[in-house]
Amino acid sequence: MAWKGALVTLDGRESRDPEGSALTYAWRQLEGPAVALADDGTAQPSLVAPRATTTLRFALEVSDGQAVSAPDEVTVSVQNRAPTASAGADQVALLGHVVTLEAPDSHDPDGDPLAVTWFQRSGPPVVLAAQPGGSATFVAPATPSLLEFGLVVSDGEAISPEDGLRVQVLDPSANWPPVANAGADREVPRRSVVVLHGTGVDRELDPLTWSWVQLSGPSVALVGDDGPSPSFVAPAEEADLEFLLAVADELVGVLRLLVAEMLHEQRHRLPVAQADRQDLDRRDPRVAAGPARDRGDADRGSPVGGQHALDHGAHAIRPASATVRSTSPARPSGVNPSPCALLSVLRFRCM
Repeated sequence: MAWKGALVTLDGRESRDPEGSALTYAWRQLEGPAVALADDGTAQPSLVAPRATTTLRFALEVSDGQAVSAPDEVTVSVQNRAPTASAGADQVALLGHVVTLEAPDSHDPDGDPLAVTWFQRSGPPVVLAAQPGGSATFVAPATPSLLEFGLVVSDGEAISPEDGLRVQVLDPSANWPPVANAGADREVPRRSVVVLHGTGVDRELDPLTWSWVQLSGPSVALVGDDGPSPSFVAPAEEADLEFLLAVADELVGVLRLLVAEMLHEQRHRLPVAQADRQDLDRRDPRVAAGPARDRGDADRGSPVGGQHALDHGAHAIRPASATVRSTSPARPSGVNPSPCALLSVLRFRCM
């Protein structure tokens, strides 16, 4: 068996003469598209397989100079390999803009030229216009939406499995909230230097403002609390410390005002989400799961968890979960921030 376009070597080295005489070799093709045999007077001639699925058949005769052998035959089955479709990475587009779908990484292992077919799987219907080189274009819908497209390629004999991508169509005037993560809770040695590792991601790639605040435990000095990785020196005594990270996608002072007023809101206590909670007692490590609760807002029916959102003007402030706790702060009085900000809480135990 050989793949299309592959170099094939026939092998007649098992031919022999009973008297041990030297042999000459004669190869001839009996079946299939004609191919050129290189070194057809040797025990191992070669050929390039046709670029189509087919069967080739060859005969070999050997001679010791006095007699010629009966022919022996060999068959070469030329097979095709299916191509691979690659629709590329998901895309983000703006309302009414032209979007281009490309498949540059689609390929055929046999080197055959490919026919490319794009089709829409879901979302508001759009008109796909085929372009040279296998790409396609469409005009994004006039409303924010999520569209999904599929891609298949063919080498003329086989069709690839489907690949797909999604196109998120956004309103350029809308602001999407960034995502904050204060990192995993951990235990640290007393008097050690601790570096926090927060992350913030904004889907519109806006620059982020960072703010770290200590919520509980012996007071420590946070160095670099306006960046993703502040540090502090752990207390000399055993203690639990808790920190909050807030990120905003506009460089305005309202982020710190928001955090400050939240900390001074005496009537509201931070809710606790118990899912995936880790008991930090090193003597009895265990995992407990239970419903989220809000200890200060039970009378107001405040929801908690990843779906909770507080309306601040035209935007929202949503809690982002750290490993064991997420916060849903009460709306500070007199604050109507324009950025989208998310909060995430982290706890330490100093041992």
